[in-house]
Amino acid sequence: MTTPARISLCLIVRNEAEMLPRFIAAAQGCWDELCVVDTGSTDGTVGLIEAAGGHVTRRPWDDDFAAARNASLDMATGDWILQLDPDEMLSTGLSAQIRAVADDRTAGAATLLMRNAMPGGHVREARLLRMFRADPRVRYEFPIHEDVSRTLGIYLTASGRRIVHLSGAVEHLGYVRSHAAARGKRERDGRILQACVDRDPSDLYSWFKLLELARFWKDQALLTRTAPRACAALDRAGVGALSKSHFGGDLIALLAAGLFAAEVAAARAFIDAWASRVPASAVLFMRQGELSEALGDGPRAADSFTRCLPLADVTPDVQFATVRPLLGLARLAMARGDLVEAWRLTQEALGHNPRDREALLGALFISRLARGAPGIDDFVQAYANAYGDSEEMRAAVQEINGPVAAVP
Repeated sequence: MTTPARISLCLIVRNEAEMLPRFIAAAQGCWDELCVVDTGSTDGTVGLIEAAGGHVTRRPWDDDFAAARNASLDMATGDWILQLDPDEMLSTGLSAQIRAVADDRTAGAATLLMRNAMPGGHVREARLLRMFRADPRVRYEFPIHEDVSRTLGIYLTASGRRIVHLSGAVEHLGYVRSHAAARGKRERDGRILQACVDRDPSDLYSWFKLLELARFWKDQALLTRTAPRACAALDRAGVGALSKSHFGGDLIALLAAGLFAAEVAAARAFIDAWASRVPASAVLFMRQGELSEALGDGPRAADSFTRCLPLADVTPDVQFATVRPLLGLARLAMARGDLVEAWRLTQEALGHNPRDREALLGALFISRLARGAPGIDDFVQAYANAYGDSEEMRAAVQEINGPVAAVP
């Protein structure tokens, strides 16, 4: 009889007492050994880990996520490593899938579907390598946005084993903006990324993540300040530097926003010059479409918005391949006076996310144009029948109707 494979669940933590009880409950059944590196907790984190049967190593924080991850790997004695964070909650049934992969002799690693809740009901999804066979050759690299894929690839090639893609999802709670701010992630991530690009100005991925940080926090000053240096690094790397980079399209869109914030034509020209030099990107096509729309170039805008739609399965932030381009096409239809097509596209967008503010406002606006106040009332009732009550709908109705005058 074959002995079941042992799984070491590896975490790095600091002041996670709020999240840990829920995390430990959700992760029940998927680990045999809990290996935790604590980087300076002052709350009840260590006690919660030890009460759950985990082993804790204390390690001073030195702005290096890869080093901390590798320290947790050094603690592990299991056959497999499962790497999670306390703000990542396993869905029902995922533990059974993890166990099944661990007993698959042909498997050497597994990806998990990470799902991030974003404002306005949107979801960002990405497949991440979070499970792999324990081997001293497999180590994390990069101080932030640490990555194991290069060293894991070497191991998989040498062992002849394959990567399995698990269907169960992990709900990531950490990047809801209010929670991220409370934990000081903005300042920490900015400091680490700035150190990365100061140390290696050719590191295009770190430049991208620094620009992405500026976009996430709506920090136009950081975006404007960083973009010229990032563009200079790209120029030095050459026109083929992003040809196989999954982040290439997003980087070009961010550079356009930072370099040409008030120059619509120049921003589109910059994107046009790079569009064929990066992998197909819904974010890039969407920005190209918006700039074309602002320039009054409807056909170009429609073409760019339409190019977003087939990319839903490969776009992490799926709104850029669904809701956003559909609403762009709806705006173009309204500009042509085609309310029927604008309504159809808006309803399709709402089907992807019934809470999207722009889609709700668009549907209410078209309803008012078509039938006045009764049209709005009918849409609100139809929406309630289909999707129930929503705070976003109430806010949209208030906005479309305008402020209510005070009674004298």
